[in-house]
Amino acid sequence: MGLGKAIKRIFATPKKVEGTNDTKVLKDEDIIAENVKQLKVAEVKLNFNPEHAAKVKELMESYKYVSPKKDATTIHADKKIGDRIGDLIVAISKAEKTKSFSDVNENIQKIKVLMAER
Repeated sequence: MGLGKAIKRIFATPKKVEGTNDTKVLKDEDIIAENVKQLKVAEVKLNFNPEHAAKVKELMESYKYVSPKKDATTIHADKKIGDRIGDLIVAISKAEKTKSFSDVNENIQKIKVLMAER
C-alpha cells in the first residue's frame, strides 16, 4: 500500500455498521473488499514466482465470495485476515530479495486457517 493510500485509509470517515451506534466498525463487506484488493496486490507482487502467485490467487478466489456478516466476531475475524494479508505482503517483499519463501508459505497457511475459522 502506498503512503497516499495509507494516509487516506487512516483519515477516512468510518462507516457505520447497520443496526448499531458504533461508527468505528467498518461494514464487513467493506473489510472483505479491502482484503480482496490486498490479496490482488500480493498476487501481482508474486509475479516472479508463479507457484506462490497461484496459491494467493486461489485464496483470493475463495475469499471474495464469502458472505458478509454483521456480528462482531466475524468482523473481527475479517480484520485479523486483513492483518495477516499485510504480513504476507511484507514477507513477499523480503522473499524478492532473499529468494526464501518460508515466511510466504507460513502466512498463506495462516490465512487459510483464519478463513476456515471465520
